[in-house]
Order: sequence, then C-alpha cells, then structure tokens
Amino acid sequence: MSRSEIFPGIISDSEILGGEATIKGRRIPVSLILGHLAGGMSIEEIMYEYDLTIEDIRAALGYAAKRIGEEVIIDITEKRILELAPKCSKMIPILGDENERKDILR
Repeated sequence: MSRSEIFPGIISDSEILGGEATIKGRRIPVSLILGHLAGGMSIEEIMYEYDLTIEDIRAALGYAAKRIGEEVIIDITEKRILELAPKCSKMIPILGDENERKDILR
C-alpha cells in the first residue's frame, strides 16, 4: 500500500480509488467535490450530502488550485512538429505512416 498526504487534508492511496486524490480519512474524491461545485451545488449542500467539514471543502479547493497552478499548456503546431521531427526520431511516428514520414523528411 502506498499512501501519502499530497496536500494538507488530501491523500492519495493506491488502494483507495486507484490512488485518486481523496479527502483524508474518507473515500470521497476531490474531483467529486469539484464537479458538484461546478454543477451548482452549494458548499453547504455538499457538506450535508457527504458529511464533510468546511475544512474538507477548502482542502479540495486548495489542492485543485495547486494542481491548476502547476499546469503548463504547450501548443505544438504541425509546423513546429515538422521542424522538430528531423531532430527527434521519437516524434516521427505521430506524423503518420512510413510513406508520409519519408515525404516529410525529404
């Protein structure tokens, strides 16, 4: 079993929901709480429905904010892939079949 507190009040345990981020001491995934909030459920309704505290909700929101803050979105255009392809043979398979790759690399 691999269990770790990945954020205050949030744990990841390989034996609980496959390691998904959950409220510490509960089998309630952070994604469930966020989904309910996004769907219009109030914090009070979520607390009542799942017997959570305001601290549990804040932990879920804090963890989500941390994860979003770490996210980096990279826009790789087809032109850039073609520029990089000759330099990185591992990228070539995503460009299509073998004949297409030969045409691109000419």
